[in-house]
Amino acid sequence: EPDVEMKEEPQEEEQPPVAELDEEEQKLWFLPRPVTDMVAPVFNSTFADFTLPTDEENFTEIRYEWATELASKEYMRSWMQAKKITSRVEDLAPSEWFIARVGDWSKLSNEWQVKQKDFKADPVRQQAAELRADKEKRYYQKQEREKSKEPGSAEGEAEADDAELEGFVPPDIFTVDVNDIGEGEPLFANFTFEDWALMNLRFELALLMQFFRQEVTDPERPGIHESHIGYYYNRCFRKALNPKLFGVTAAAELCDFIKDVVTILDNGILSPVLTEEQTADLEKLLRLTEQARRERQRRLEGGDESYRLKFSAIMQQQMTQSHQPPWGPGGGKGGPMPKSGGWPSAQWPGGPVAARPGFVPRPNMPPGLAARGW
Repeated sequence: EPDVEMKEEPQEEEQPPVAELDEEEQKLWFLPRPVTDMVAPVFNSTFADFTLPTDEENFTEIRYEWATELASKEYMRSWMQAKKITSRVEDLAPSEWFIARVGDWSKLSNEWQVKQKDFKADPVRQQAAELRADKEKRYYQKQEREKSKEPGSAEGEAEADDAELEGFVPPDIFTVDVNDIGEGEPLFANFTFEDWALMNLRFELALLMQFFRQEVTDPERPGIHESHIGYYYNRCFRKALNPKLFGVTAAAELCDFIKDVVTILDNGILSPVLTEEQTADLEKLLRLTEQARRERQRRLEGGDESYRLKFSAIMQQQMTQSHQPPWGPGGGKGGPMPKSGGWPSAQWPGGPVAARPGFVPRPNMPPGLAARGW
C-alpha cells in the first residue's frame, strides 16, 4: 500500500488559567508580605497612634491617590477598629487587686478540698449522704412519672416511695450552705478532679475577663479575643494554659466546658455571662460547677457518652496538689507578696523572667542563655 502522508491537525493553543480572587482577596488593597516592617510586639503597642496626615501638620499639599479623603479616613477607621479587636495588649500586667483575688480563691479552694477529704474519711456522714442522694433520686423519678403520667412499675413501690418522700424537698444548689447541705455533707462532696479543674477554670477566665475590662478602657477593645486567651492567661497567672490537659486542642474550646461563665461572640471576643457582682461571689462558681456535674451525671446515666470528660492524667496530679499562688507569706510561697506592677521577676516560677516576652527558661538552661531569652 502506498504510504499515506499524515497531516497533523493544528492544535489549539492552551489559554493560561484566569486568576480568580476570592471574597477576602478582593477586599485587599495591599499585597501581604511574609516579613513585616515592624515586629508584632512593637506594632501592637504603637498602631493605635497611627493617623492620616492633616492640614494642622503644615504639609504643603496632601493628595489621596487611591481613594478620596473621606474613603481613606473610613478605611483607616475600619482597619484600626479591626486591629484593636484582634491584636493583643502587650503591656497588660496583673495588678495588686488581681493578685489579691487569686490569693483569696486559692485559700478558699484549698479549704473546700480539705473539707471534702474530711467528709470522705467519715463513714457516718458518708452513709447519711448516700441515703439522702437515693431519696433525692427517687424524688426526681417521681416527678418524671407525674409529668409523663405513666404509672410506676409497681404500684406498691410507688405508694411506698410517696410515703417515704412525703415532706422531702431536695436542697437548692443556689441557696443552700455549700459547706453543709444536711448531715454535715458539703455541696462539693462528689467532686472529682475534673470538677475541681473546671471550677478553677471558671474562676480564672471570669477573673481574666473582668480584669481586662478594668485595665483596658478603650471602647474599641471590648474584650479578650479568643486567639489571645493563652497569652493573657500566661501573662496574668504566670503559668501555661494547656488545652490538651482538658482533652481539647485549642484554648477557645475550653469555653464549651464553662458556658455558664463565658461565651464567644461572632467576632471572636469573650463575653462574660456573669455580672461583676456574681463573679465576686466565689461560692457562685462552686454552685455552677455542682449544677454542671449533676447535669453531666444525669446525661451519662441516660446513655449520652458525649458528656463524658476525657481529661489528662496529668491534670489529676495537678488538681490533687494544693493550689498556691507564687508569692509569699500571707498568700503562698516563694517570698513576700508584690506591692504593685505585677509579679517580681525573682519570683517567676522556674527562675528569673527572660528578656524575650513570654519566655520561661528551663531549670537546666545555662544562665547566659536564659538571660538572652534563648
